[in-house]
Amino acid sequence: ANNLIGGNEENAGNLIGGNERGIQVSDPGTSYNRALNNRIGTDAAGQRSLNGDVGILIADSANDNTVSANLISGHTAIEGSCAVQVQGDSNRRVITQRNRIAANQIGTNRQGTAGVANNTGIILISGAVDTAVEDNVISGNLHNGVELIGVQTVHNRLRNNRIGVALDGVLVLRNGENGILIHEAITNTIGVANIIAYNDLAGITIGVQEARSNTITQNSIFANRTGQIGYTGAVAAPPPPALTGWNDSVVSAG
Repeated sequence: ANNLIGGNEENAGNLIGGNERGIQVSDPGTSYNRALNNRIGTDAAGQRSLNGDVGILIADSANDNTVSANLISGHTAIEGSCAVQVQGDSNRRVITQRNRIAANQIGTNRQGTAGVANNTGIILISGAVDTAVEDNVISGNLHNGVELIGVQTVHNRLRNNRIGVALDGVLVLRNGENGILIHEAITNTIGVANIIAYNDLAGITIGVQEARSNTITQNSIFANRTGQIGYTGAVAAPPPPALTGWNDSVVSAG
């Protein structure tokens, strides 16, 4: 507990690459650890992949940890490779909760202008609970930017992320599938202030009927190739909003 990997200054971090797992934080009591200002999965210049598997794994009741201000890119060694994975164990009813993933560049080069792809950016799965995913650039990945998977993956929050655009929030830097995929996960919140744009499938895809009671609010979702919010499996799309009123500067729908 209470370990620091990296440092508070940009040049205080570590170069961690080409590993099965760059950093693993797991088991009860492994808490209040911080990974700051590291380059995980790339060369020292932050331009080339070193072909790792998982950049950071937080698992099995490792709670209250922080991953911040890192470059986490280039994880493509196997099909399930990703930059960050937070997981519990649904079979044992183990949850991993209150972790924070903030202000990282995930899938980009050091400048945030081009891709150094992970297969997937962030995966929250099988009992990842109350995770804060905020202020990240999650772009240039081969598959989905963010995945929320499993009925025990609940109460997670995605805020102020740039998904499918570069660090400047303008340049196109698409993910190869969806910006966000929600599969069976429930009661999660996407918003506020995410930019989700230019991804090769939908901005957000919600799949199978068990994916319910999720909130998508106050985001900017546009120019995704197959649509902005999509539904798959047995999920029925909700009816379009009805115009209920307006004034000189604001149009409201509900």
